[in-house]
Amino acid sequence: MLSDFYKFTNIPLAISIRKLFVKGKNFTFPVTVESEKSKIYKFPLSAFEQLTTGYFRIPYEEILIEISQEIKGIAENILRHRFNLLGTGWIDRNHQLDHASICERVPYFWQPKAQEISRYLQQYQFQPINYWNAPKSKFEWDITYHRRLKPKEGVDIKEPWELGRMQHLPILAYLFGLAKTENNRELANRAVAEYQNQILDFIATNPPLYTIQWKSPMDCGIRLINWLFIYDLFTSKDAEFTDFFKKEFFESILIHINFILNNLEWSEGLRANHYFANLTALAFAGAFLPVSNFSSQLVAFSLQEIINETLHQFFEGGGNFECSTMYHLQVAEMLLLSLYLLGNLPPEKVESLASYKNMGWRATRNLLPLERQKFSVDVSAKKIIFPPKFIERVNCVIAFTKALEKANKEFDQIGDNDSGRVLRLNYFLRTVKFGNETYENLLEYPILNILTDNLNGIFSDDTFGSIFIKKNRLLSYFEFRKTEPIDVSACKEFGLYVFKSENYSLSFRCGGIGQWGKGGHSHNDQLSITLNCRGIDFIVDIGTYCYTCSVEARNRFRSVISHNTLVVPNKEQNTWKTNNLDDVFWISKHRTKSKIIQINKTSIIGEQYAYRQPHRRCLAFEPNKIWGEDLCLCDGEKHLHFHLHPNVTVEIKNNLAILQNANIKILMIFEDSSIGIEEYEYSPQYGLLIASKRIVYTSHRNQLRWRLEL
Repeated sequence: MLSDFYKFTNIPLAISIRKLFVKGKNFTFPVTVESEKSKIYKFPLSAFEQLTTGYFRIPYEEILIEISQEIKGIAENILRHRFNLLGTGWIDRNHQLDHASICERVPYFWQPKAQEISRYLQQYQFQPINYWNAPKSKFEWDITYHRRLKPKEGVDIKEPWELGRMQHLPILAYLFGLAKTENNRELANRAVAEYQNQILDFIATNPPLYTIQWKSPMDCGIRLINWLFIYDLFTSKDAEFTDFFKKEFFESILIHINFILNNLEWSEGLRANHYFANLTALAFAGAFLPVSNFSSQLVAFSLQEIINETLHQFFEGGGNFECSTMYHLQVAEMLLLSLYLLGNLPPEKVESLASYKNMGWRATRNLLPLERQKFSVDVSAKKIIFPPKFIERVNCVIAFTKALEKANKEFDQIGDNDSGRVLRLNYFLRTVKFGNETYENLLEYPILNILTDNLNGIFSDDTFGSIFIKKNRLLSYFEFRKTEPIDVSACKEFGLYVFKSENYSLSFRCGGIGQWGKGGHSHNDQLSITLNCRGIDFIVDIGTYCYTCSVEARNRFRSVISHNTLVVPNKEQNTWKTNNLDDVFWISKHRTKSKIIQINKTSIIGEQYAYRQPHRRCLAFEPNKIWGEDLCLCDGEKHLHFHLHPNVTVEIKNNLAILQNANIKILMIFEDSSIGIEEYEYSPQYGLLIASKRIVYTSHRNQLRWRLEL
């Protein structure tokens, strides 16, 4: 009860009152299994014979041939149902149960369908995939109503969700395209069959509203997006699907749509990336479903809400309101993907949109009639007209995103990083080395450059840019200006400042905690820095590692000791509670109240107020030097932490730390020799830990000076 009280008092009063009203309504009129099931099936699940395709295609043949060995190697794992997700390594995710035993475990109403699909799959000797378990902890969720399933400490709920998103499926489409190029009919048939059978297996073993796979509407939406996206890829190379597959697939698409509509993750004031994912899924659904009033309603609703949410969830400076770079990138991907589809609807869909009726709309959010929408439809030109304020905000989102990208095409993981994507075009095709080990590179985000180029009418030179068929049409819609890295001061709402020169890129964190005070995805990283020199990382943010599976690890990774700033022993910046697992997504006391004192192109001064005395950090920039000074009048010992990238070697000589990564060397110079090296664990992606080192400078002074020399 006390936990709920501090949460309600930690967000704006108007939002708290409205949330209390919703809680009271839900208590008075609780959602039951039968009431929710009736809503899911109340929509007509009428059969349709085809989808609207032609938005995406399998990459060009020369690209597939160039990376053919990589595609075949990854595909072989997927064909054997071996997946590498959230740091598990390549592991077998097959069920230990046979088809008959699985059918007995699903709810009674679903058993006939499960049995029918199982008989079909057994013709292919298909081994069912276990979508219910978390392999690291070996825990398996019950097959029960999704509202009864709760996160459990020691178990990562994201492990089954990540598999259930089915973002590995592009590899099967690439394999199919490669097989067609090589005229290998057997391999081509195997790729199509596996795509169909994995989806059918999911449908059979995960009844609507039951199992952990229906717990998160966001993940249901991402699964729907990937199903439709891969269907389009296969169709672009004339793949043939069985009638049995199409019947079950099309019905499940409608069930997914209805589930999302009745479980929209909209919340007064605190809605975020989950709701944007719901809208992106509905945009995909509206774009792919055959022309009808229902598909036009889906398009209209997604347009209505995407416009509203872009203005709500992105600051005027372009940064996302959650104050996490990786969540910013994820929602930017949702936004730009949606615009790609909605801006390239076939003429008949645009005409249908101009005359949609909002009668009969059933969802937890209202659909407005066309005359009350912020967008309009030019029927003669067959295009959607977006409001100028929205266009300007999208421009700012793109500009901010470009400013965050480093010379190595990676992004710093400021705040939380759950390695979330909507589409994973490069599933293990883009890799990175830490020491002698190779991992998927999830600090790159190439699809954003592809989509940005597309909006600006440019053919992307990225390997997978050819997936996006439609080109140049959005120029007449948006008239996007050419985006350049933004001036550092334009990032102030997000609280992140980026300084770039020919020799280095440095980020400086100083600002709010995001989510209108909830702070669910921010860390205690005020006045922390990261440093990349000539495309090589030296000083890094250590990442997130996990959420609910370990409260201790969650709080350690978001603690001040895990960031590149001044640490007062036994003192934290902002504080949190540990009453329940929901607390891992809250800041209970926002004490830092950070602000910029001074900023120009050669210096920045920021201050935070979490300690008994303010902590001020001053940075000055020269072409090959960075001067740092930390001021804090607190008595006693103080530490400066600098977390090094795992590939950095470090040597201490008196008051000098010599850092080297690849062929680049940096000197860190302190006022005296009170320098130590400690071990720490770096998490470049969710669920993954890499051994690394940090420099710790210890002093009793109130003024700590240091500098970096390239």
